Amino acid sequence: MLAVEVTDIIIINCFIMGAWMSNFWQNLFDQKQEMRLAIVGLDEAGKTTILYKMQLDEYVKVSATVGLNTEDVTIKNVNIKVFDLSGQEKLRKVWTYYYSSIEGIVFVVDCSKVERLPSAKEELHSLLANEELQSLPLLIFGNK
Repeated sequence: MLAVEVTDIIIINCFIMGAWMSNFWQNLFDQKQEMRLAIVGLDEAGKTTILYKMQLDEYVKVSATVGLNTEDVTIKNVNIKVFDLSGQEKLRKVWTYYYSSIEGIVFVVDCSKVERLPSAKEELHSLLANEELQSLPLLIFGNK
């Protein structure tokens, strides 16, 4: 007759549960995922530079974005479609057209231009007041 103690059963159950959890997490994070992200902020805050640093992992000298710049950035198993939206004052109204199709926002602030911080604050408050964005994650990125 084989003697099995309760501690042996618990250890076996813990091993099986641990293996199952490990397999579960492995499958969860190994699957390809896609998301859409908007980078917004005042003009010349460095939005496009940040985008290319994420995508190419190097500094790229860029000119001002007029309208929209869209790039795909892949980090491990996650493909992120990034909408780099122009920060020129007359083009900021266009931002609202992208709110329904994104899953997160990066708001870039040029910290070296102290005189523009009140304008950046106003735009940020405008974003926070928008009901479409209430449930989205928001990263405030202090640049330069």
